[in-house]
Amino acid sequence: ISLYYDSPDLRCYWDNWRGVPSRRKLRVRVYGSEDGAIPPTSFIEVKHKADGRGVKRRIQTTLAQALAVTQGAQPDATFSAHDLRIAEEVHRLLRLEQFRPSCVMRYDRHAYFLHLPEEVALGREPLRVSTTSRPWSTTGSSTNTCCRPTTASWRSKAPAPSPTPSPPASTT
Repeated sequence: ISLYYDSPDLRCYWDNWRGVPSRRKLRVRVYGSEDGAIPPTSFIEVKHKADGRGVKRRIQTTLAQALAVTQGAQPDATFSAHDLRIAEEVHRLLRLEQFRPSCVMRYDRHAYFLHLPEEVALGREPLRVSTTSRPWSTTGSSTNTCCRPTTASWRSKAPAPSPTPSPPASTT
């Protein structure tokens, strides 16, 4: 499950839609399985895309601490110096961009690894293929990325049916 944050004018959404080459995204993500076979692990993640290259900085912590930090609370004493720098970046995004919870996304991912003998002999990583099931797809297609917002209305990264609000004018 992922809780995404965005500004009141949905800058992250529209920057992605417009293909802005340098942008940031904040989320709280919980990995694990519903049946508990894979225990839950929580992260605060800041993703930064600059000129097509993506970098992800993250802090592993409890879900309660992740939600507290992304609401502006100071991290607890368990955070390392590295984690504290990321928490400072999170607080800057909250303060300067006015980030707030905007979308919850849930999906099931299954990863498969293919170990080809010739690739192993060359010291290369195995091929990884993932299939993803998104239960909130507006079209029923597993390739459509959809969001279940935290508000009563529904938003999707897929083209919305008319009437669709126009994106704000680009500032770049």
